[in-house]
Amino acid sequence: LAPVAAGKASPRVVAVASEYRASALVTRNWKLAYFPEQNEGRLWNRAKDPKEENDLFGCKDSSVSEVRNGLLLALLRWRAQQDPLGYLRAHSIGGAPTAAAATNHTRHLKGIDAELALQEDVTRLEQVWDKPTLIAV
Repeated sequence: LAPVAAGKASPRVVAVASEYRASALVTRNWKLAYFPEQNEGRLWNRAKDPKEENDLFGCKDSSVSEVRNGLLLALLRWRAQQDPLGYLRAHSIGGAPTAAAATNHTRHLKGIDAELALQEDVTRLEQVWDKPTLIAV
């Protein structure tokens, strides 16, 4: 938040939120909400549908499916990385090879890692989607 606090633009390309088990992410052009317990989602093309009236989550168009799948994978990856780091560090003691590897991995995690990975994932995806050949409904 340092750039925003200094009056500069946010460096984020995606915003993410989670409420109970549902999660959502928003980019400049897309908004995805996913409800894993219901195996349902919502997808809107914010550039072409700013009022979010046309849910594209189930759309069969290959370009829309590419966007949905990319955003969903990025969102699920981010969600999987929401680790209780304090608890893990306090209770990870090593031991057998797998436990030792997990303890070492946990020791090097930072709270910002999942956010940075999400920003990188979506930036990479948007470079593909911003090409003029992608025409989404």
